[in-house]
Amino acid sequence: MKKVLILVMCTFSLFIGCGSKPKQTDMAIEKSAFEISAGGHIRTGRIYVPTGYNPDKKYSLVFGLHGMGGSGVGFQGAGFDSVADRFDFIMIYPDGLQGSWDIVPGRNSYKQDLVFFNRMIDYFQDMYSIDENRIYVTGHSNGGFMAYRLAYELSGRITAAAPIAGLAYNHDLGYPGDKVSILHVHAVDDDIVPFAGYGDPSVFSAPQSVFQWFQYNGMSGQPNRLLLKTGATIDVFNDVENEITVALCYYPVGGHGIPVGSVETISDFFYNHPPRENRISFNDDLPAIINSDEIIKIRTSIEQPEKIEKLFLYSGKDLIEELGSEPFEFSFKPEMMNMYDLHMKALLKNGNTLASSDNLRFLVIEENLGSGAATESSEDENTQNISDYAVDGKLSTRWSSSYHDENYLILDLKETKTVSGVALYWETAYGSSYSIDVSTDGIEWNTVYKQNDGRGGLEFLTFQPEFVRFIRMKGEKRATEWGYSLWEFLVY
Repeated sequence: MKKVLILVMCTFSLFIGCGSKPKQTDMAIEKSAFEISAGGHIRTGRIYVPTGYNPDKKYSLVFGLHGMGGSGVGFQGAGFDSVADRFDFIMIYPDGLQGSWDIVPGRNSYKQDLVFFNRMIDYFQDMYSIDENRIYVTGHSNGGFMAYRLAYELSGRITAAAPIAGLAYNHDLGYPGDKVSILHVHAVDDDIVPFAGYGDPSVFSAPQSVFQWFQYNGMSGQPNRLLLKTGATIDVFNDVENEITVALCYYPVGGHGIPVGSVETISDFFYNHPPRENRISFNDDLPAIINSDEIIKIRTSIEQPEKIEKLFLYSGKDLIEELGSEPFEFSFKPEMMNMYDLHMKALLKNGNTLASSDNLRFLVIEENLGSGAATESSEDENTQNISDYAVDGKLSTRWSSSYHDENYLILDLKETKTVSGVALYWETAYGSSYSIDVSTDGIEWNTVYKQNDGRGGLEFLTFQPEFVRFIRMKGEKRATEWGYSLWEFLVY
């Protein structure tokens, strides 16, 4: 039977090419949590150390900062752990006191957040094999504001910062002591931390925040504008000589959340600042939907292919193929319906290893009978996330409903077809209880699957074959405070 692959490039080649116990007695780590005494407070957080940690090689130290009212464990759910093994990131998710950060540059409040971060850097450098030139910070909302503050006040220690939906303060404290690479990520329709700023002269807009660091880093020239498959636009300023990048990544829609694909883009940005000795990535020329009757040819892009000893292709942790000579082109044939995540590793001729700057993430199903279907929903959340986006074959656009339990999404296949299953790829807002109904005329419905324990993510739902034209997901109970939200509603 024919199968279809829906594929998206998750990151992009945009930019310049457990150890011993700590000596200090005022810090404790137990499994994935830590406590540290700093500034008169006992501070806490979460830590993720890559599987198979090897003290004989260097790792990057990456701080991930939660938003207002959040916690380290909450921001840990953003997904950075999923790429930490590949990029050799030791991830630190600290907790802000009372759920927030002291975000104003130059202010020395009771929280003593700068003392806290300096302490953490010292401690984790002592505990683990950390490259002191690869210490990074990212954060969302209030954590994004804090990322800007840390880049400014700890510029001698922070190599790059990636604020998400956070802004920089306008102050007269002068220039930072060192240059820092900046990647600012923001949705233009954010109504909590507006892209255009608050209209308060003490806080910059997103473009002004980036321009501030353009000036701090002594840069000149015009940006290189790139359009990403996630729907984002990136304006990139590169200073090749000083190995510094300042970039603004903005999404037309996305609200105040963490935009789709931004975790991978930020990880790629960190991994390549400062630049690695080589760069490997997937050749971004594959269509979004691929017929998998034939073996997929996966081409690569390598800055210096003559320095590659071997190139390895992985699906998750499983090795698929290895190549030892040019042209470095892989062959891949998926064997089952699933979500696949392909990435590469390279062994260089000098003995060093390198990770790919991007990954290929795609969904495999049997022939997608819902491609090009007409749609009808009970009520869309807004005009940016309409029902047609659930069948457009893209994993970066979605349908979202209003915030009620009784919502539905109907697909009209335009002709009767034999259907035996659906795949629902949920966004964060998913259904815990719903039914899959089918109809020949859109009036009389027959329930073919009842879900009473929905877990979100990707759900494959199989039932006895039915000869139908209409298929409906009928929501009964939401799992979150929001409505129902689907990246894709696929039929096979």
